[in-house]
Amino acid sequence: MKKNTIKALALATLLLLPSTIMATEFWKSGTIDRILIDTKSYGKCMIKLPVSIGNSCTSNWVSLDCEGKYLDKGDGDRLLNIALIAQNMGKRISVKVDNSKKFGGYCVATRIDILK
Repeated sequence: MKKNTIKALALATLLLLPSTIMATEFWKSGTIDRILIDTKSYGKCMIKLPVSIGNSCTSNWVSLDCEGKYLDKGDGDRLLNIALIAQNMGKRISVKVDNSKKFGGYCVATRIDILK
């Protein structure tokens, strides 16, 4: 009986663990340390948070996809505008990050919320 219980728990862990670790979309919060605009790389615009993005994203930087490769054309520019407002006002943000979409190892943000 004890062996069957342990096997069942091990199997449940193996089935549930990959789905939680490998989530493609997740949230990160913080202030914006830097904003980068580049005409050739990184999806053309990025923001840097004070904390590591994690979850298979390589650094503190996240692309806003101003290029329009993954998001609808213009969505990256709108995300950039919100980021500029938040940085200018010194507000914290929450960023929804998709680690299945990347520019040179940097994950793409699909949503930005300005926090109170």
